[in-house]
Amino acid sequence: MTSVGIAFLASFVVLPGSASNSSADFPALLPDLVTLPPESFSIVSAGHGKKMEKRLRFDNEILNQGSGPLELIPTSDGCASGARNIRRVLQNVYWDSSGNDQFDRGADGIGTQHEVGCSVFHPQHHHWHIEDFADYELQDEDGVVVAASTKVSFCVIDIHRLEPGLAGSPASPYYTTCGRTSTLGLSVGWSDEYHATLAGQYVVITGLADGTYCLLSTADPQGHIRESDNTNNSAGRYVTITGSSAVAGGACS
Repeated sequence: MTSVGIAFLASFVVLPGSASNSSADFPALLPDLVTLPPESFSIVSAGHGKKMEKRLRFDNEILNQGSGPLELIPTSDGCASGARNIRRVLQNVYWDSSGNDQFDRGADGIGTQHEVGCSVFHPQHHHWHIEDFADYELQDEDGVVVAASTKVSFCVIDIHRLEPGLAGSPASPYYTTCGRTSTLGLSVGWSDEYHATLAGQYVVITGLADGTYCLLSTADPQGHIRESDNTNNSAGRYVTITGSSAVAGGACS
């Protein structure tokens, strides 16, 4: 067969889950990560002796209000050669191959994949997390960062269906486990919440003066995830600290 004939036949090869057209012919169904203002503040002391520290705990929640899911696939290669406790992670970006302007699992195909970082085993939570999924900064009234907890890892699963009215939002959670080979993610209209009581969910404020501060939470601070809008990844809330008391205020940025 001539090279022209081979090329002609190849043009009709259809990938599983995709339409007969090229994925480039369809718009991408991108996620849109939206950070909600932190809440449920409390102050606890931890450690002992000279290692005693004061911690500001809080809830943090990240919503996907995009047209497509955030879908993260751990792979066996990359990040650390031969290591079993760290895996390279790819993001699946779906395309609207069904042509109805919303995500339909089983009908819309995966258009592209790209690397977003690594997943690691989190011993305190006993499951796998995506690294650098969020960071937290406590700022004074001049916007100066006085405390921070950076490179925060998340399990990334469907917890709350906050926006059921969004097109393509499933009635039940799809991403539910955080195993070594589990597909992680956030469905359209769903959020992942990290409660204040979870291990690592705090900012150390040892020696910080009493006062009112802005606690700012940012999703995907390194910009690794492909999404439709990066301007709504941060949200903050004022918190007034007095001794061992923390009182939430209004939103800040």
